[in-house]
Amino acid sequence: MEWISVKSKLPAEYQDVLLYQEHGGIFIGWLENGEWIVDYTFVEAEIPQTKVKGNVDQDEITHWRNMPPNPHWDFFDVELKTCDEWLMLCKTNVKLNSHNANEESPEFKSYWFTEKVTKDDFIKRLMKCDIERLT
Repeated sequence: MEWISVKSKLPAEYQDVLLYQEHGGIFIGWLENGEWIVDYTFVEAEIPQTKVKGNVDQDEITHWRNMPPNPHWDFFDVELKTCDEWLMLCKTNVKLNSHNANEESPEFKSYWFTEKVTKDDFIKRLMKCDIERLT
């Protein structure tokens, strides 16, 4: 996710985005009737804000970027693990009976033990296996 200059492009109205305020930090805000609104949920700021909502100095907002997709406000890369590592995290909930694949093939070893994937991709791969839910 790259920062976009407000001079080159603006987000859609009412779309929550991260805003860079030149002398205030990085905030969550949106464009409303052509003006930036900030709810003072700051991501990084020199002086924490206590206001709930309000306009900001419009000239101080110089860049914006889309909100990250993670609902837990993870502003960094989504965690990647091998399928085997993900399986270890859910071993109390799921028992893997069979991979339904040739476990000795190089393709499978890469697919399950080497390639790093998101949790969602792991779940998709797990659904192709013969599993037993423990809880």
